[in-house]
Amino acid sequence: MLEYVRNNPYRILGVYANDPEKKWVENSLELFVSLKHDNTFAFPTDWPEALGPMYRTLKNVKDAAFILEDNDARTLEALFWVHSKGATSFLSNLGTNIDLEIGVCPYEKAVNSALRALAKGDFHKALYQYKSVLSYKRPSSRVLVMFFGRVIKSYLRDNPNGNVFSFLYGIFGDEFRLEFQEAMKSCSPVEEYKTTVKNDHESSNGTSRNNQQTRPQSKPQTKPKKKISFDWKKFNENVIRPWKQFNGWTFLSIVLLLIVIYFLCQIL
Repeated sequence: MLEYVRNNPYRILGVYANDPEKKWVENSLELFVSLKHDNTFAFPTDWPEALGPMYRTLKNVKDAAFILEDNDARTLEALFWVHSKGATSFLSNLGTNIDLEIGVCPYEKAVNSALRALAKGDFHKALYQYKSVLSYKRPSSRVLVMFFGRVIKSYLRDNPNGNVFSFLYGIFGDEFRLEFQEAMKSCSPVEEYKTTVKNDHESSNGTSRNNQQTRPQSKPQTKPKKKISFDWKKFNENVIRPWKQFNGWTFLSIVLLLIVIYFLCQIL
């Protein structure tokens, strides 16, 4: 899920997740002017050494400002971005297990800890931190469904044959069961996953049946029937042509020979 941190609207607009709305509105206007003149602009919250380079365009700045105008979307994106009270520790301790600075409220501390776990590639630890985040300050059902939709996508990308429900229930339990079940119903990757698993299951269990359907069935061999046809060429060579070669004397000789044979048979 680290892509939701790298491409976070708060990061694009150069603000912390708990900064006032006025701050990111001012930054968005400043970025529009800067980008129209092809000027590069960097903010302290870019953290390229931790999250990679930050590429800003007029489009992604506009999209980021549009996303943060929606209350639920703003709450969702705040789950994937740093809060100002823990920003220094997030930067200096990225990839380590050192606690964030003292004085951070439990909610902000849990968010920053979840982000640090994601940066380390520890997906499971991040989700356990997010369970604390959601328990400290439970967002609306819509935000929870969108959040679990992102979790499901990330999980299935790495575990295409995994059991989504068992995985989520093992971490979040009954407290958020309705929300992640709703996310499983509405999340398109889950539907694609179900279809894929169903097809794989049917193909593995019905291999012989599928082979019989795809392969042509063997039929009992029967001797081909001989076609009766009249060969005019042979008839012409064996009958017509020899008959044409006969002349009148030959015919007369044959007739006389037959008469002689007839009389001899009568006498004898």
